[in-house]
Amino acid sequence: MSLLEISNLAGGYPRTRVLDGVDLTVERGGVLALLGRNGVGKTTLLHTVMGMLPGTGSIKFQGRDLLGLSTHQIARAGIALVPQGRRVFAPLTVDENLRISARGGNAAAWTPKRAYELFPGLAERRTNYAGQLSGGEQEMLSIARALVTNPDLLLMDEPSDGLAPAIIKTVGEAVTELARVGVTVLLVEQNLALALDVADEVAVMSKGRITFSGAPSELKGDSRRVRELLGVG
Repeated sequence: MSLLEISNLAGGYPRTRVLDGVDLTVERGGVLALLGRNGVGKTTLLHTVMGMLPGTGSIKFQGRDLLGLSTHQIARAGIALVPQGRRVFAPLTVDENLRISARGGNAAAWTPKRAYELFPGLAERRTNYAGQLSGGEQEMLSIARALVTNPDLLLMDEPSDGLAPAIIKTVGEAVTELARVGVTVLLVEQNLALALDVADEVAVMSKGRITFSGAPSELKGDSRRVRELLGVG
């Protein structure tokens, strides 16, 4: 069984339909990069999966239909969102951000200690307020905060947005490590090089639908196809 199966999903905002029949499957244990131009519905899709927006069609996670569930029910089912723009709890310390989000699990579970091992630089700032961190440090904290909920599926929305190249490299290495230890990732990303480096599979969205699905190798080095699908390259 696929981890996440989305079929004929439509939705959006009052009086604005953004998703127009999305079909997407995320296999367990890999990284699927969702690409597309700005405004085609990528963030809307993630928010609909998380129950933050209504939708029609089908969203099944580990065989369970998510449509109609509240966001906290979906989170408890095993999905976590790393939102665009980080949205850390600025008045709290790094450690407090992680401790209030942590959810118990087995001995191999993601704990604040394990999250610090993934991001050693964050451990050095554990007593600092989140609002004092750089953009890159806040992104690491946002990822770590999602991980300590011990999700089966991690939704990441533009994690490289506004970051320096060195931090983008750190984020990419973290995504690769997460996949290695069994965390499934659905990655929305504008940085094409990063997405193609870390992904096992790529999907492209246009006008509220998936218009391409395949291996990253099908796009690497094919600037004509990249231009056709994404308008870049």
